[in-house]
Amino acid sequence: MQLAERLTQPYICLMLGGVTGTAKDRLDVDVGKYKGKNTMSLGKDMRIVIATIAGIMFACGPAPKPDVLHGEGVVQKVIVADRRIVVAHEDIPDFMDAMTMSFEVNKPHLLQKFKSGDHIRFTLERTKLTLYLVEADKITTRTDVNAASKD
Repeated sequence: MQLAERLTQPYICLMLGGVTGTAKDRLDVDVGKYKGKNTMSLGKDMRIVIATIAGIMFACGPAPKPDVLHGEGVVQKVIVADRRIVVAHEDIPDFMDAMTMSFEVNKPHLLQKFKSGDHIRFTLERTKLTLYLVEADKITTRTDVNAASKD
C-alpha cells in the first residue's frame, strides 16, 4: 500500500503500552461505514478498561466542599517564590491556637496586596489534603492582640 493510500484510510491506532507493548496493550479503532452510518469498534479488552475507568469516575462522585475557616493576624513575611504568606494569627476557632504559620496562597494576586506588619482578616479553605489562604483583607483595628503577633 502506498503512503498516500495509508494516509487516506479511515484507521487509527493508539498504543497504550508504548513501543514495547503487547497486542493486548493495543487499542485499534476502526472508523468505517456500516449501512451508511459511521461505526467504531474497540477490542474487548479495551471496552473492559473504558467501562472500569468510567465506573470508578462515577463511583467517586464530586470532591467534598472544603471547610471554610476565618482568622485575623499580622503578616510577618510574604514569600512570592513559594506562594506563601507567613502570618502571626490569633486563635482560629475549632482549628488551631494562636501561632505564627506559613499559609499557601492559591490566588497569586493576594501576594501583592500585603507587606510585613499589615493586619489582616483572612479566609482559609481546608480539605483532607490541602490548606489554602483563599482571601484576605487589610484591617485597621484588631479585636484582640495575642502573643503570637508579638513574636
